[in-house]
Amino acid sequence: CHPLDVVRVQMQTEGVQYKNTLDAGVQIYRRAGLANGLYAGVSAAYLRQWLYGSCRIGIYANLLEKAQLKNVAEGRDKNDVSFVRKLGMGCVSGGIGSFVGTPSELALVRMGADSKLPAEQRRNYKNVIDCV
Repeated sequence: CHPLDVVRVQMQTEGVQYKNTLDAGVQIYRRAGLANGLYAGVSAAYLRQWLYGSCRIGIYANLLEKAQLKNVAEGRDKNDVSFVRKLGMGCVSGGIGSFVGTPSELALVRMGADSKLPAEQRRNYKNVIDCV
């Protein structure tokens, strides 16, 4: 999916105009190749998934466990957690995960758009740490 994300970013930013998605992919490949073109910013994509996914899942699991322990302490069934409460936990964990993952999302977009800039304006990021 990452090459499609790079194509999307480049089609949404100013500069080179593309006829369609396929034309964008071909031009990006011809201009920058596979590693620096269609897979530009893949390290940021990995970091985004790691930060966002682990925060989201970890925080939700922690909140659910606390709710289950509270149920047990009150003498109720451990899994008697309402849908509304689980929805709230999901919103909180997703919101925090999004907040934590935002810098890597920004790096992903910047790295994906860098090869579209004129050579003298490119930042030529080595990896996501260099970009952030």
